[in-house]
Amino acid sequence: MDRFDEFLQAAITGEYNAIRRYTKYAEIAVKEKLQNVAYLFKALATGERVHLENHKRAYGKEFSPKDEAFTEGTTLENLKASVSGETMEYEEMYPRIMKALKRGKREDEQVARLSMQWAREVEKMHAMILSKAVDRVEQGQDGIAIKYWVCNVCGNLRVGDNTGSVCPVCRHDGQFYKEVEI
Repeated sequence: MDRFDEFLQAAITGEYNAIRRYTKYAEIAVKEKLQNVAYLFKALATGERVHLENHKRAYGKEFSPKDEAFTEGTTLENLKASVSGETMEYEEMYPRIMKALKRGKREDEQVARLSMQWAREVEKMHAMILSKAVDRVEQGQDGIAIKYWVCNVCGNLRVGDNTGSVCPVCRHDGQFYKEVEI
């Protein structure tokens, strides 16, 4: 397996397992009667699904990621673990992959770089939103009662409304945002 395969498989596996984690964390938040946090986790899973599909498209081969074990805690613990995971992705994982793919001239490597670049920018937003949710839950509140929209091109999360005309990450028109269902 060459480095391209190795990096794309790692990115696909990471996004696949992020979806699994956030889906489970949403269930835990519902049990703890933190509906707004559950909605946030659902929105995050939706964005991660876009990353997963983009990475799979860039890879262009069949690959079935493996389930990775993760710790389930209270919603507050899950939020904090999620901030840490998203931060690691945008500060370490994606920059490392992008640097390794920088030398590639093949079209699939260029597509993969773009997919990684978009995911990295979106993970920064995820970490920021999760940090705000941590603050609110630590204050005994249920996250933020707000609507979430996900860009179907890059997975970016728009918070509140969908009045922006262009996605700040992928530069696609705002029509590509879809409201996450509660």
